[in-house]
Amino acid sequence: MKKLNIAKVRPLIRMAIEEDLGRGDMTSELLFKDDTMAKSNIISREEIVVCGMDVAREILKCFDERLKLKVLVKDGQSAYVGCKMATIEGPLRSTLSAERVMLNFLQRLSGIATTP
Repeated sequence: MKKLNIAKVRPLIRMAIEEDLGRGDMTSELLFKDDTMAKSNIISREEIVVCGMDVAREILKCFDERLKLKVLVKDGQSAYVGCKMATIEGPLRSTLSAERVMLNFLQRLSGIATTP
């Protein structure tokens, strides 16, 4: 499998973040303290071929350098329904802010990779 040139993807990531957040994530800022740490899981809801974990890692880094992604199912591997594909550890507010953009990319890329 060819290695992704993440520098070519960064402008698209920045556009997606700007479109999703605009003026920020007011809900997370109001409901959660800045120093609250959390661990989250990325779970597959369908049988898929995983694609986009490098992009997911880059998106998390754009939101907060403290967010760490541990990939359990690598790009190109299959994931079954209910499969834990990755974990995210770091500040809760940053995780919630990054969640939608990251999941949009993972869903789209994995959907393309899964299509016969």
